Amino acid sequence: MGFSVQDFHDLVRLLEAHPEWRAELRRLLLSDELLELPRLFRELVAKVEALAEAQARTEEQVTRLEEAIVRLAEAQARTEERVAHLEERVGQVEDRLGRVEEAIVRLAEAQARTEERVGRLEEAVARLAEAQARTEERVSRLEEAVARLAIGLEKLRQEVGQLSNTVGATAEEEAVSVLLAVLRDKGLEPLDEPTSVTVDGREVDLVVPVRTAAGEVLWAVVDVKLRLSPNHVRDWSQRVFSEGFRRQLREAGVPGPYLVYSYGLRILLGTPDAARTWRVGLLTPRGESVSPPEPVEPAA
Repeated sequence: MGFSVQDFHDLVRLLEAHPEWRAELRRLLLSDELLELPRLFRELVAKVEALAEAQARTEEQVTRLEEAIVRLAEAQARTEERVAHLEERVGQVEDRLGRVEEAIVRLAEAQARTEERVGRLEEAVARLAEAQARTEERVSRLEEAVARLAIGLEKLRQEVGQLSNTVGATAEEEAVSVLLAVLRDKGLEPLDEPTSVTVDGREVDLVVPVRTAAGEVLWAVVDVKLRLSPNHVRDWSQRVFSEGFRRQLREAGVPGPYLVYSYGLRILLGTPDAARTWRVGLLTPRGESVSPPEPVEPAA
């Protein structure tokens, strides 16, 4: 007999009324594989959920990795920049090292030249030391010779001093004789012996008072030189014509007026002309060569 729709509906009502029949019906209608599908599906869902969680964790890890990679990329960029700077600095250092090496080579060459020069200098110093030793020996001998010469020179100086005193005294004696003769020839009467007087720390060689025929008293003043030059005449004239010098003469007891003479045992060329120019009388061993123009008045 056939199975109608009504029969199907009746079956459904019966199954709804008896749930235990549904399980038995399924067992009869379905194979074991189909019966396992719900369990397998649940297991699949569980695995999918686990995979989803794992995927989420993986994505989170990937995100962190991406962030780390970004940071690493930034760090790498900074590192590359630093490396570029370092490479540039290394290049500069290499350039400097190259220059330093060149300088060291030049210094080494200069040092070699210096050592060579030092060697030559040491040899020169050794030669100089030997020469110095010889020089010191010669200096010692020279010092001994100089000492002997100094002794001889001192003796000679003493002898010359004695001779100068003798010659000077002789010149002054000659000057006294000539002066007195000239004064008498001029009609002047000496009132005392000629003598010397010190004025302003220097000696006036001869001074003597004389009386004129009219009764006026004059003073002859004479500068005596062994070798009389124009410069001596000039200096003596400037001294006598100085107001201060004549004042000191008066204070020394020689009041003036003055007959001014220069006397020379020997007369150098040009001296007579100088005597005329400087208004000084000139006496030589032969007498009066130039007459003084007029008496010099005493200091005011």
